[in-house]
Amino acid sequence: MSTDGKLKGTIADIFCRFLAWWNPVRLVCAVYNGTARVRRLPEAVASAHLAWNESLWEKRKKELLQTARDGRTYLEYQHGMGRSEEKEPFLYGAGGRKFSRDLHADYNSCEVIAVYNLQTFLLGEAKESFPKLLQRFERKGAALGGAFGSTPAAVEQALEESGFVWERLRGKACSRSAVDALSRKYDAFIVMLYNDRTTLRAGVHTMCVTRFTKDGTTGYLMHNDYRSFGGKWYPTLHAAVEDYNGGKAGWLEVIGAKVKEETK
Repeated sequence: MSTDGKLKGTIADIFCRFLAWWNPVRLVCAVYNGTARVRRLPEAVASAHLAWNESLWEKRKKELLQTARDGRTYLEYQHGMGRSEEKEPFLYGAGGRKFSRDLHADYNSCEVIAVYNLQTFLLGEAKESFPKLLQRFERKGAALGGAFGSTPAAVEQALEESGFVWERLRGKACSRSAVDALSRKYDAFIVMLYNDRTTLRAGVHTMCVTRFTKDGTTGYLMHNDYRSFGGKWYPTLHAAVEDYNGGKAGWLEVIGAKVKEETK
């Protein structure tokens, strides 16, 4: 790498660390949401991906849907959606000139997986197949064509369209007391986290967390966290988030959701 390239990398790293320290969540989310409008995925790409993903889903859904500690089935392993020697990848988003390069769902579909798992928990099953939910997000909320996953606004729109009551906390508002209060009001949660709270360069990961009660004791299960596969029990929602990525994560936002009383 040239000296000029190293300097640019250093400046970018310092800037990302400064943003993580400052944590201007409203600005981060506004920019994040804006990326879906700056580079909107063509309808033809989303339609082609739907046909491809539906054929894969029929072949692989039994493998991808895993039983968590609460006895329900969730999408627990995002990395299993990528390409391997024996398996073709699920597609979500596209990059390159004129969107000529398909992106793979093992890299960027965590927001879609989180909504799918939340619907599964609250409704007993997702409102639509996973490929159709992928397409819904591609059409309205693929961040920079899917290069940055999906936008916070797309997640919130999906909750609205699902008919859920929901409430959001962002950034420094995610104190232990505030998160504990949120966890008492709602049944399931979507958490959007910085993978490393010291720098934005490590990216963002979004997961569903569900409440689990057994033998009179209530705890929380985190889904698609890359390691527990819905099997690790946490005493509080806050504790579940604080444990993610070895305690390195930072709060971007947490959403509590439940089914409207009139629809139960």
